[in-house]
Amino acid sequence: MEGTRMTARILRTTLVLVLLGMILTFGMHAPENQIVAQAPTTWYVDDDKLDSPDADFSTIHDAMDASSFGDIIIACPGNYHEIDAAIAAGRTLTIEAGAVWRVRSLVLREWSRWIHRGIFYWQAGYSIDLSAEGVRIINEGGHGYKDYNPFLIVEDVQTDRDTYAAYQSVQIVGLVTDQNGTGVSANVTAKIEKPDGSIETVLLSDTGAGNHEGTFADTSLGGTYRVAIEAEKVGYTGHAAWLSFEVESSTACIATATGSGIACFTTSDGTIRDLDALPASPSAPSGIMFPHGVFSFRITGLTPGQTVTITAELPDPVPLGTKWWKYQGGSWYPLDIGSDDGDDVIAFTLQDGLFPEDGDSTSGQITDPGGPGNPGSVGWETYPVSKARVMLPLLMLAAAVIAGTGLLLLSWRSRGSQRT
Repeated sequence: MEGTRMTARILRTTLVLVLLGMILTFGMHAPENQIVAQAPTTWYVDDDKLDSPDADFSTIHDAMDASSFGDIIIACPGNYHEIDAAIAAGRTLTIEAGAVWRVRSLVLREWSRWIHRGIFYWQAGYSIDLSAEGVRIINEGGHGYKDYNPFLIVEDVQTDRDTYAAYQSVQIVGLVTDQNGTGVSANVTAKIEKPDGSIETVLLSDTGAGNHEGTFADTSLGGTYRVAIEAEKVGYTGHAAWLSFEVESSTACIATATGSGIACFTTSDGTIRDLDALPASPSAPSGIMFPHGVFSFRITGLTPGQTVTITAELPDPVPLGTKWWKYQGGSWYPLDIGSDDGDDVIAFTLQDGLFPEDGDSTSGQITDPGGPGNPGSVGWETYPVSKARVMLPLLMLAAAVIAGTGLLLLSWRSRGSQRT
């Protein structure tokens, strides 16, 4: 009898193990036609890249075309004009507060969702189709209006290249249509913001069928140029689109990361490329202040081992004793400046291939992350946040020790008075 029970236990155990093995086998080898769920992707849309500089797209329909079922699309504040718009199947579109979405017609596909916080216009005489299965509209403070005026759409804006040499002319083109997709002759301008923050306006002439083009020639400064192409016409709601291009020059300007103003850098030889502005690193040297933040750039077109002089024109005068603090390999190195006279212009030298002045091993190129730093005033306010966080527990501990010592003294005095 005991042998029979043992055999039954063995059979049951074997059967469980076999079934478990089958489950694991089939679970690890799903059929080829089985749909495997993936985490949704969130796509950001910003027409001018001001609210979200790293936005994926500048138009809603481009984001919709790139998305997949289950993805999320967020339209940042801006103006978005489309003809026949659609929220694709399974997508979630959020129109944020400050965003204006203007279309001729709109259809929501199956299981799509629209979260509305902005302003929506659709053309009179056209429809909003909500008949598909599972669609949802969630209004979170948004508004919708029927539009009786025609509107313009600026699209296909581009320059003849992405990068230019100093003083090279830039050809700017764009297409202007109405809400029906018909080319329109309009008043079209390109407002170009230069790296130093100044703005120049260029008129784009109509070349037929809604195409407009113009030429911009003042590319003396190196850096990023932002272009707003704006179209207006009497009786129409206007529209704008944005683009940018780069100019490589011996001089480049950029807005500082600290908000102090515009900083311009000039190299005595070669070309300044990839100028960027960064806040001072949390690992900044103790007691050194970076009122204009830190900058990063490359100088190319040099002979191996060449030395160049960098002249930096800063937004404000820097105090005597300022140095150019170079960041290399996790450490800071002070470089003397050649014009330490307390004004807003400093100069320092960098040599290709010489550590720590050159941050890469490429011959004929200098990479320089660094910034103008000077000793801050003595006092609590000179501590970075990281040091304050370190010292706060110590101060609390000291306060606790003092309080405990005080209580102990009071206790001893109390005991002494009781004895007497």
